[in-house]
Amino acid sequence: MLLDSAIICRLRGSSDLLTVAASHAALLKSGARTVSVFNHLINAYVRREAVPDAHKLFDEMTVPDVVSWTSLMAGYVHVARPDDALSLFHYMLNCEAQPNPFTYATAINACSRLADLALGRTIHARMETCGVRSDVVVSSALLDMYGKSNEVDDARKIFDDMIERNVVSWGSMISAYAQNARGHEALALFGEFLRASSSMSLVPNHFMFSSVVNACASVGRLGLGRSSHASIVCRGYDSNEVVAGALIDMYSKCGSIDYARKVFDHIECPSLVPYTSMIIAAAKYGLGNQSLELFDEMIAQGSEA
Repeated sequence: MLLDSAIICRLRGSSDLLTVAASHAALLKSGARTVSVFNHLINAYVRREAVPDAHKLFDEMTVPDVVSWTSLMAGYVHVARPDDALSLFHYMLNCEAQPNPFTYATAINACSRLADLALGRTIHARMETCGVRSDVVVSSALLDMYGKSNEVDDARKIFDDMIERNVVSWGSMISAYAQNARGHEALALFGEFLRASSSMSLVPNHFMFSSVVNACASVGRLGLGRSSHASIVCRGYDSNEVVAGALIDMYSKCGSIDYARKVFDHIECPSLVPYTSMIIAAAKYGLGNQSLELFDEMIAQGSEA
């Protein structure tokens, strides 16, 4: 038993597939075949994106529990195979294990990846019947799905009905407004978040800041964009390339191409996202030579997304 615990501890800290496979072999040799051991192995393979290996283990289980099902579903979503995650979910509904809030959230995330709003609504209805919709993880997943499906009012209804909100749910709602040309509402909600955040012990993350900056760009709020930029720097998010790309776009759209270039030059090793933002910004202001130079530089450095 102590040996099994030691192997599982090593499994949790594994950083490569070879270590996972070695731990797997050691556990098999020790005769450990409990549901808990299988779940640890499935999670370890999923973390290393070896989902076929995880599924093979899953198929060897006599009676997988909810953790087994959910872990494998999450693995398929992570490796961009949401259809396989949903196939598992539908099969699970006819088995002994019952979905928990994390299972439902994973299924909704899969619907979001597939842009399958109809199926998402069906699963949403089932969650209401089962009484799990009030869970913050489930509600955040629904909010994100409706926002990405351009159903902003449905997203807002989920948000307003939430008993508990975390930074993910606030950020998803702000993002839904920003991505659907409702920048003023995004900024109003961000202001509401800032007023409420002290009592909730929540702080904005880089995802929320990128949405706020995008909203500033869409409505031409350069002043608020600069204030957000200052907060971004204070919190150390200026090195995040999604945030940097949003700042470049915002300064460009607000007529401050020089500031856009300063943001770009501050990035140590730009990837495709900030390069593309800066190339478009330079071209927009008639800086053809600079745009071409940036493009050549991007190709020479082999920047990838």
